[in-house]
Amino acid sequence: MEKGDVNIFRFPNELPENCRIIIIDDIIDSGRTAIDIAKYYTISCKPYELVLVSLYIRKQTNQDELFKSYNEIYYGAELDDEWICGYGMDDDKGEMRHIPRTYKVIREND
Repeated sequence: MEKGDVNIFRFPNELPENCRIIIIDDIIDSGRTAIDIAKYYTISCKPYELVLVSLYIRKQTNQDELFKSYNEIYYGAELDDEWICGYGMDDDKGEMRHIPRTYKVIREND
């Protein structure tokens, strides 16, 4: 496995075919993980609909590519090149994922 590859290691074992699947994520950066998850479920469950929901999405994310895999995409806010932490997202030191809200990390160089 090379750096940047998506490693999907655990999914629910049994989902019925022809169902609606909603994928919920904290942040969509490049979209590669979301696309790989969609491929997995498309092959294994043959859903009639795939929906992607995220708190944040990067403005640089190629949403046209995401819509090739998902019927609907919902997100709370768009981000530029900002580092966000809290709600399960680590800061650059691998901490702060336990914070019950999100914060923009301001580095000394910014």
